This record gives sequence, structure tokens and C-alpha cells, in this order.
Amino acid sequence: MNVKEIENELAILVENQGQKFKEMKIDDQEAFIILHIKRLKAQNIELEEQIKRVQMILKTDNTLSNEEKLDLTNQLQALKHKLHLNKLATFELNDRLSDLNKSFLQRYQNTLIIFLIIITALGIISYLSATLAKKRRQQRDEIAQKNQEIEKQRKESETLLLNILPNQIAQELKQKGQVIPQLY
Repeated sequence: MNVKEIENELAILVENQGQKFKEMKIDDQEAFIILHIKRLKAQNIELEEQIKRVQMILKTDNTLSNEEKLDLTNQLQALKHKLHLNKLATFELNDRLSDLNKSFLQRYQNTLIIFLIIITALGIISYLSATLAKKRRQQRDEIAQKNQEIEKQRKESETLLLNILPNQIAQELKQKGQVIPQLY
């Protein structure tokens, strides 16, 4: 596999996965990225081992023809290039994972802030409604107490009126508010 084939393969892989990636949920995106990072790291280990083997062959095998050495050198360069591309892809995926985590953290913080605002608003509304209900009870109690006082004073004034005036005149005064004078 030459360098251009490797680059094309990686470009196609990134393009195809980019479309799928955008449609995923955050948790799935994170799992997808982590999976690909692990795959790339495993590939990097294999590539490093292959590079060491090819380098070892080039150093130790003196029976190789110039054409074989050239092929091995080209293979070594292709392996190094693919390793470099994998490391860049790993770095880019780590960067995406970091951005994804920041995005998730930002969403979590926004949700938490909204939740706290709602809880605070509900607390304030509850406090205000309790205070308003308490004031209304106090006002009803005050009105009831004043009505009792008025009723008590009315009965007192009625009793005093009956003590001062004859019963018939007192009744007429209560009903009409005025009395026609009579002779006795």
C-alpha cells in the first residue's frame, strides 16, 4: 500500500464517519470517538512493530538487492506516513472528545442553572402565596372581630335605648330611624 492509498482510505473513512457522527447522541458520539481512538492506538502499535521489523531487515540483511532495499525503504516510508496520519487522527479525535465533553458540560451547567432558577422561582412563589394567604386570614379575622364588636355595641345601644325609651318607641326608632312625637 502506498502513501496516496493510505491518505485516500483515511479521507474516505473520516468523511463517511462524519455524516454518521453528526446524527448520533452525545453519549454515542463519545463512545464512537473512544472506540476509534482505541483502534488507532492499536494500529499505531502494530505499525511501530512493522516499522521496527522493516528497519531490522534493512540493517541486518546484507543479501538484499537494491530493488528489494528500495521496496523496503518505500514500505518503511509508507508505514511511517500511516503512523503519522494515525497519530494526527488520534490527536484530532482527542480534540473532538474534549470539545464534546466541554459541550456536554456546558449543557449540564445550563440545565442545572435552569433547574435552580425554576426551584428558586417556585420557592419565591410559594413564600409569596403563603404570605398573601396569611394576610388574607388576618384581614378576615380582623373583619370578623370588628363585626363582633359592632354587633356587641349594637346590642348595648339597643339595651340602653330600651332603658331610656318605651319599648314601642324604641322599636319604631330602630325600624324607621325616626319617631313621630306622641303625647303621654
